[in-house]
Amino acid sequence: MRDDLPRYTFGDSPVAARRLELLSDAYEDSTRAFLAEAAPVAPRVAVDLGCGLGASTRLLAAASRATRTIGVDTSAAFVAVATDRGVPGVTFVRRDATTVPLPGAPADLLYCRLLLAHVPDPPATVRAWATQLAPRGRLLIDEMEWIDAAHPVLVAYEAVVRGLVASRGAPMFAGPMVATVLGGPGWRQCHNGVRRVAIPAPIAARIYELNLRAWRDDPYIRDRHPSAELDGLAGDLADLAESSSSAPVVWAVRQIAFERHAPVDAAD
Repeated sequence: MRDDLPRYTFGDSPVAARRLELLSDAYEDSTRAFLAEAAPVAPRVAVDLGCGLGASTRLLAAASRATRTIGVDTSAAFVAVATDRGVPGVTFVRRDATTVPLPGAPADLLYCRLLLAHVPDPPATVRAWATQLAPRGRLLIDEMEWIDAAHPVLVAYEAVVRGLVASRGAPMFAGPMVATVLGGPGWRQCHNGVRRVAIPAPIAARIYELNLRAWRDDPYIRDRHPSAELDGLAGDLADLAESSSSAPVVWAVRQIAFERHAPVDAAD
């Protein structure tokens, strides 16, 4: 098994897995609506880039009615769980989803949710993915545009996690960067919008608290944030997660699609 693949910034422990499950629940309606608006009908091959535990892959398969759906992720632990939860017509592969060639390419549908926030150059990755599309194939991307969470505990958490993601050379809010990509030889942007996802503050706090547990021992975090600070933040997040707070939290997601409108050219 390959051990040289890049590692997910937020880890792949059981705690990280639980956080992904909550995140998938929060985004399900938004993702389903995006696929209904922009995905090709009944693609032959659909590929989920950065599939995690496979929830987005199964949703992609059901919503697109693809003949064959492939989930791709670098985490052996996540791919194992996804495979155990698999359904007919869906397979999972351990691979770096940011490098080409991709499994199943040329594909009729490529989908990615919240992966480019962990990539140093999102536009370059988008351009590489576009070369993996079949004629009339589409690349659909869900990335965070902005977060509106005024609760001071959530604000404090976001300040810490932004630093962690930035330490990897990645943007965290990749939506605005992806929106600048208009297309290239043989492919073009064909759908672009921002969808607001309302999240109850206690749910956001629960996701953040799990996240903090997953990465609090990262060397970058240990060097910059004392244990007492992290303990306090974790306690505040746990308290908010158990509260009945109605503080508004909105996650704005950039939903953008690209279509290949010419045969794949080796020089593209």
